[in-house]
Amino acid sequence: MSHDKLPRVFRYNNIELEDPGPEHDAVDVRNLYSATYPEIVSAAIEGPELKDGKRVYTFRRAVGTKGYNFVPRPAARKAFPKLVDGVDVKRCAGCKVDKPLPAFSKGTGPAGLHRHCRECQKAWRARRAA
Repeated sequence: MSHDKLPRVFRYNNIELEDPGPEHDAVDVRNLYSATYPEIVSAAIEGPELKDGKRVYTFRRAVGTKGYNFVPRPAARKAFPKLVDGVDVKRCAGCKVDKPLPAFSKGTGPAGLHRHCRECQKAWRARRAA
């Protein structure tokens, strides 16, 4: 018996789908079932495999994610504290100078310190009061 005379079986997601007729090829069958199973449109067609005297075609779902391709950001640059000559220093956001940690007062910035050194804070308060 030739392979063309064997009955066809279509499988998708472990479901056996009925053959709509020999006039339809595997792509047509996939398109016909797309109304019932929308995700079958992007499925790959595997086969035919000969099993139990039948030609078995398998529709395999494309595995992946839909939409935006998330790429994680590189780790944030660790700007604090920096070790210079054995002393922890931090760059002041006001005067742009690396200063030892005791030059900064406690606050809400990174590691619990203000972004500006005490000198810059005094100058800012003086300008604000004037």
